[in-house]
Amino acid sequence: ALLDASEDWHSQVFTQTSALNPLDRGRLGGPWWIDKCTEKPPWEELKKIDKKFYKRWEADRLNARFPGGESYADVVARVESALFDMESSTKPVLTVAHMTAIQVLLSYFQGTPIADAWDVSVPEHYIFEILPTLGGTYTVEVINVDNEPVEEWMAIDKLSGSF
Repeated sequence: ALLDASEDWHSQVFTQTSALNPLDRGRLGGPWWIDKCTEKPPWEELKKIDKKFYKRWEADRLNARFPGGESYADVVARVESALFDMESSTKPVLTVAHMTAIQVLLSYFQGTPIADAWDVSVPEHYIFEILPTLGGTYTVEVINVDNEPVEEWMAIDKLSGSF
């Protein structure tokens, strides 16, 4: 409904892809992960839930595969196709994704080792503006949207409850 409210949105291309899905935690999935997530996944909580897996994960955080699920290396391989599409676009790209996919993307764009993606901070209510620079690198600006003004056309009409 909101996207239909503005003529500007009708000329945009929207793509949905499973490449940006969250890390599949297999049998260790569940609400504990979501409930305990803040800026980073709740690794200390994982230690309490499955000490044996946590030891394996500590030894190789990139390649340790969750039992019945994925590793960060699997997420990297998955995100790569979406990353290729982003980089080849000549227009601005808005990407909405889950924390683990964002961690992998930020590692790439910030030029940090992909093996350390698990430790990249992804705070809630922030936007990451990524701009290419000359020489093939990127600048990453972190913008807190909590205090951003809401445009008038997006304000909810208190009488009708619509946009």
